[in-house]
Amino acid sequence: MRTTKRGRPFLRDTLDLFAAFAVSLQFSEHRRFFRSFPNSFDVDDAAQTLASLTLSQSHCDPDPSSSSRFIPSTSMTTFSMTRDMAKATCQHLMDARLIEDAADPSSHLFKDRGVYVLTPKGLHVLERFIERNGISDAHLRHVFAGQPICTKIFHLERHSIDDEILVTQPIIYALFRRFVGREANHPPETGVHDPSAHYSERSRGIELMTVPISSGGPPAALHRHCFMSLAALEWLCDFTSVLGREQAAEMAAQFVRFGLITLVSDTRKKHDSVVVFTVHGSVSLGSSLAQQTGEFHCSAKAIYKITEEGCRIAHWKDNEDTSLDMFGACMPESLPDISDDDVHLLGRLRFILDQPQLRELFNVFLRDNSCEANLGFFVAVEDLKHAYAKSASVDQSPAERHQEALVQRAFEIYRTYLAPSSPSELEMDEDLLKRLPEYLSGAEAALTSGTAPQSSLQADQLESFNTTQVLKLIIIYEGMQAHAFRSMATDWVPKFTRTSQFAELCENNEKLGLWSTDEYDEFQCSFAESSPSTNSGAIQDEEVGGA
Repeated sequence: MRTTKRGRPFLRDTLDLFAAFAVSLQFSEHRRFFRSFPNSFDVDDAAQTLASLTLSQSHCDPDPSSSSRFIPSTSMTTFSMTRDMAKATCQHLMDARLIEDAADPSSHLFKDRGVYVLTPKGLHVLERFIERNGISDAHLRHVFAGQPICTKIFHLERHSIDDEILVTQPIIYALFRRFVGREANHPPETGVHDPSAHYSERSRGIELMTVPISSGGPPAALHRHCFMSLAALEWLCDFTSVLGREQAAEMAAQFVRFGLITLVSDTRKKHDSVVVFTVHGSVSLGSSLAQQTGEFHCSAKAIYKITEEGCRIAHWKDNEDTSLDMFGACMPESLPDISDDDVHLLGRLRFILDQPQLRELFNVFLRDNSCEANLGFFVAVEDLKHAYAKSASVDQSPAERHQEALVQRAFEIYRTYLAPSSPSELEMDEDLLKRLPEYLSGAEAALTSGTAPQSSLQADQLESFNTTQVLKLIIIYEGMQAHAFRSMATDWVPKFTRTSQFAELCENNEKLGLWSTDEYDEFQCSFAESSPSTNSGAIQDEEVGGA
């Protein structure tokens, strides 16, 4: 089992060890403080199970005789722990919020006389382990039925060498959006007494409050969207893949460093002890509010609030994630040296692509003229962007489940549209093309051990290519996407709008009122402004030639 420099097992090994431990446990009813706790275990049960625990791990290795085939293999690891080692292991699982004290969930110590149950996070990990390895869960059904299961855990990407959490602006922003939720989560004033209902409320995001804080004298200022410091640590431990309060505090300190939250009050006494976590990073990460350091106070009296920047990043006013918005890289202000006529053409192309019938007719028109590569590339990049955003969404499974598909899709776009002698090679600006081959060649060579580019990457190579690298590819693709968008707008939209098929479709849809009035009026206005003054009421014929 691999361990970090601090002696902690790697995340994947921790989760596998926990799941094997839970599958082997015999859950039963235990009593503690005159109360009965079903589906629980005590220290003796844990020590007995960990004294002779066998962990089976299945994986696929490439076939030396054929690069397209894999050989499945299974490794068996047997643990033999003393009672003290078993207690230390259970303490680690408790820190990771996979098990908890049944009588006192707020306790973070694994005690000799305690009674313990699996947490909703632990049940989620166990359920995935059972599904992945095809294990029968007949003896665990009563455990799953007895309490809520966490349905959404945010998995933080980690370095493969030391298992440290990878910190980048997109990752911190995505984690923060999951932390605060789609909307500000202000719990009802009456409170929720049912544990399952309360857990469901917490799963929506950190619970917020409005706090009056005086700066020395009345009147006290009201601060909205506030939360307690320790509540933030508890939430991060319960709903993300951090392995303890220390890692949770590091992530909270990153929120401070990026200007997403700020300390508004810490009323502890002078002699009270407090743990302050400090993180360091570069200021050139694309955020004007990012600082070199960030501090988070782990104190029972510390109160933080979400800043205006945090509200903006959370998209509370606009729930749609505009960081990868369709046409975002194709707006007039993002294109150099654009004329007023081009602005009209870009707007007209936006309308064409927004309407399914027009988009399909435009695609046929480009195909007839052997120029459909631009539209195909544009759509492929859009699909990649939306797939990336969906994989990091709070409502989806962890991004690692979609990672291989994202990497394969990104490389497929390159091989289809941008690689030399590709099936649908684009005519692209040379300055834009210079950035891509260098980056892709270096990345793919690293994944394929310096061999020539392959038709497809193997599974182990795709796992080595992280989602942050995919995001860098998307950013490079967006620049090329803008070029393709402008090329379609200026070279082909004028010819397309002069075809009889286009005129007929517009006339039919205008009669039936199938298109949005505002959008269609704007489309017609842009068409009229850019049309010749003579014979303005008719669409002129023009010979359309191949590319």
